[in-house]
Amino acid sequence: MKKILLLGLTLMIGAKVFAQAIPNGGFENWNYTPWMDPMYYMTSNEQSNNGYSNTLPDNAVRVTKSFHGNYAIQLTCVKIGMDTIAGYVIDGNPNGSVVQGGIPYAQMAKGISLHYKYTIKSKDTALILAFFKLKGAVVGQYFFPVSDTTSQYKLFTGTFSPALSVTPDTVVFGAATSTKVVGSGKGIPGSVLTIDSVNFTGVASQPADLNGDFENWVSDTSWTPVGWYSLYVGVNQSKDAFGGKYSCQLTTANFHNSGIQPGMVSTGFYVCPQNCTGSCNCVEEGGYAYTLQTDTLFFEYKYAPTAGDTAAVYMNFLKNGTTNGAGLNYLSTGGNWVQGKIGFNIGSSPDTLVVTAVSSSHNTNGSLPAKYIGSVLKIDNMYLKSEPLGVASISQAGASVKVYPNPAGQSLYIDYVTAGGPIPASVAVVDILGNELVTLQHDLNAGPVQVNIAGLASGVYFVKVTSGSAVSITKFVKE
Repeated sequence: MKKILLLGLTLMIGAKVFAQAIPNGGFENWNYTPWMDPMYYMTSNEQSNNGYSNTLPDNAVRVTKSFHGNYAIQLTCVKIGMDTIAGYVIDGNPNGSVVQGGIPYAQMAKGISLHYKYTIKSKDTALILAFFKLKGAVVGQYFFPVSDTTSQYKLFTGTFSPALSVTPDTVVFGAATSTKVVGSGKGIPGSVLTIDSVNFTGVASQPADLNGDFENWVSDTSWTPVGWYSLYVGVNQSKDAFGGKYSCQLTTANFHNSGIQPGMVSTGFYVCPQNCTGSCNCVEEGGYAYTLQTDTLFFEYKYAPTAGDTAAVYMNFLKNGTTNGAGLNYLSTGGNWVQGKIGFNIGSSPDTLVVTAVSSSHNTNGSLPAKYIGSVLKIDNMYLKSEPLGVASISQAGASVKVYPNPAGQSLYIDYVTAGGPIPASVAVVDILGNELVTLQHDLNAGPVQVNIAGLASGVYFVKVTSGSAVSITKFVKE
């Protein structure tokens, strides 16, 4: 399926103690990021915020030093660590074989004009582009490089050559800090492009939704489950949960800038922006350490499809960066919570597992058919049989573990009752990434032990009790 200007970056979160190949499988912990975009456009802020990175700053921002009116848009290529994102603004998605989105426009424009300022780093080149479509097909595409530094607003004009031969019905306009945004999604850090007063020339009127003065802005947000990438914008936190407070909701919808796309979350990502075609190496990167050949993936799901749609949960197993095997499960209607299960035996030991869930599983090499709009998939309590989220009983006759209250506030009590004698054990409060936050030693038959959890942030945690070779892992929620 086509990704929206996909960028390869690595989200490697350290996993300790009982490392989970499926982090945050209960979907209790979320990143919530607000930002602003110019009306009718998407920007590189979405690439920074929608699951690809939670460390990059917004790099397409509203500025008041405008050429005309109150605002202009400033685009910056940023880099933090190993990641780089070019600043861009666009009212569609021109990547891949199918140009998506755009705004209505039925004029045969002769060219384009705008005012800009540009700070160049390392001989970078900015990019202005315009694509014209008719009934979904591209009838004219124009790229204009900008390579001169100017600290004051300067007029840019470009002529469409060859000229449009038919009247279009849609236009896609975009600008970026670097021509490298086409293909790699990257650029040269430090390049800054500011634009204002965008107009098409040789026409009687401008598109109603062009917003070429960048005066109108809207608030946007992203919900991303911690430890996952949300590859499309149809990903949200849901309070309709199988366990705990939240589940992950994936929705297939018609997004103004990118066409009809499914909601999709994954523990990995693709580096290819061209939908894995041609010479692109379409192997997922990221994911989490995993080495078993045989195991079972469990998850709870609700699915409300439209028009015979099917959702999917699937796995890719990697070995030294190469796909080693895959498991797939198509999901149909599930009005109530239903347990999904995928057993697998891949024949050889991998080193990495990538898990993906998607609300519409049809690979159309572009925008999905309109009939699938509205399909909703909710997933919760996803775990591997080898890495349970719930309780693994301590192997002692008549034993029972109690963790209370649940949800807990300032203190948590852990009680273990058995008819036997003293049972020395280590007790740990562990977060979803396997980090031991509180540890202590306790005689499990000495009565309940009180653990101070006042300093923990709200969310899902685990109590891990280890006695010899026996281990119990119990989930609780910190309010």
